[in-house]
Amino acid sequence: MAPAIVTPEKTILIVDDSPLSLEYARRGLSTLGFRVVTRGNAIGTAAAVLREKPAVVLLDVTMPTLNGVEVCQSIRDSSAVHDTVVLLYSDRPEMELVRLTRECRANGYVVKGAGMGSLIAAVKAWVGDHELPPPITPRKEI
Repeated sequence: MAPAIVTPEKTILIVDDSPLSLEYARRGLSTLGFRVVTRGNAIGTAAAVLREKPAVVLLDVTMPTLNGVEVCQSIRDSSAVHDTVVLLYSDRPEMELVRLTRECRANGYVVKGAGMGSLIAAVKAWVGDHELPPPITPRKEI
């Protein structure tokens, strides 16, 4: 019998000061089999990226103390984690997100409020569907 092929869990790091946004994104991405790590504070994100080695960092733009653009720039300026995929995550107007994405050298952006399908599509596009474990489906109680 051939050994089973083990696909490692893909980690998604979400940084957002909104507990509701963190939980919404965490739940949606967890059901697809992602390992989701959340942070409610942007300070220390570069160290978390180094420690967790996420496939994608989902980064809120508007946070107190240190905003997402500054965090993305610090990731890009770090020789250890500069090639990490970073997606800005915000409810700001799309044209502003395009500008901010270029400014901080993020890989892309996701509009908050565009729905879970939009978030999942953006993350899957950067992780690659073929590398994902099968989706986790909730069990129905009988």
